[in-house]
Formats: sequence, C-alpha cells, structure tokens
Amino acid sequence: MAAISTIVLATATVVGLSQASKAKKAAAQAQAEAEAVLEESAGKTEEISALQQQSTALAQEQLALQKQQIEEQKRAQQLQVRQQRIQAIRQAQIQRARVASAAQAQGAAGASSVAGGAASIGSNLAAGLGFSTQMSGISQNITGLQQSSVDLESQIKGLYGQAGVLSAEQDVLMARAGMLSQRASNQYSLASGYTGMAMNAGFQLAGSPFGQTRLF
Repeated sequence: MAAISTIVLATATVVGLSQASKAKKAAAQAQAEAEAVLEESAGKTEEISALQQQSTALAQEQLALQKQQIEEQKRAQQLQVRQQRIQAIRQAQIQRARVASAAQAQGAAGASSVAGGAASIGSNLAAGLGFSTQMSGISQNITGLQQSSVDLESQIKGLYGQAGVLSAEQDVLMARAGMLSQRASNQYSLASGYTGMAMNAGFQLAGSPFGQTRLF
C-alpha cells in the first residue's frame, strides 16, 4: 500500500509539474498574442489619427473655397448693381437726346442729336457686352468653386468612412485582446494550481511535515 501511495504521489508530482509547465506556456502564448493584438490596435489608432488630420485639412480647404465663393458672389452682386446704375444713367441720356431731337429743327443740331443717340447706343452695346463677359467669368468661377467644394466634401466623407471602418476593426481587436488576456490569466491560475498540487504531492512523498493534505 505504501508503495502504491509513493507511486501515486510521484505521479501526481510529475503530472502537476508537467501540467503547470503547459499552463505557463499557454499563458505566455496568450499574453504574447494579446500584446500583438494591442500593438495592432495601436497601429489602427495611428491610422485613425492620420485620417482625422487629413479630414481637418480638407475641411479647412473647403472653408477657404466657400469664402472665395462668397467673395465671388459679392463681386457679382456689386457688378450687377453697377450695371443697373449705368443702364439707368444711359437710359436717361437717351431720353434727353430724344426729347432734344424732337424739339429742335432739322439741321446741324438735329444731326448732332442723332449722332449722339447713335454713340449712346454703341456705348450701351459695348457696356452690355463687357458686363456679360465679366458675369460669365464670375459665374464660371463660382461653379468651379462649388464643384471643388463638393469634391472636397466627398473626400471628407470618404475619410470619415475609412476612420469608421478602422474604429470598428479596433473595437474587434480590443475585444480579442481582452479575451486573450483573460485566457492568459486563467492559464496562470491553472499553472499555480498545478504547481501547488505538485508541491503538495512532493512534500507528502518526502514525508515533510508541511504536507498535511492527502490526495486520497
């Protein structure tokens, strides 16, 4: 019976130490995997930060374009007001020329009036063409700025979308890291338990007074 007990205790010691070693290795592996996952998660954080910086830069650029667009719109409004004033003045001049032409007799004065009216019409035509050209240029500028703003908005949304995907991936990584850390903790606890069992069996095998707990 004593020999059987000795064999059992020796076996328990060996098995305990073996299982403790395996548990420690498993714990170390789980901990290493957890650290690798955390490192990967840190990389995601850097990527997200870079995307946020790009988004901020694009948003500032978009704001600058919107300010330019506002300035172009103000310029267009000022040009329209100026053109309206010029047209009002020239309409008054034409009206005065018509009144003078009707009141005066034919001759040099009448010829002068007709010439003045013709010159006024030509001046109005030139002013109208110049106004049209300027407004066309401003309109094209505004359209270009609007399109650039829309393009930047699309890029910003795309960057936010990428950041959202990375954030979701990071959440998954953090959850996995937590699971691995918990697994490592459990394996360390098992290792501790197996080590205690092996030590207890070893004490009993050696007849130590500290080995008070029996395995059977």
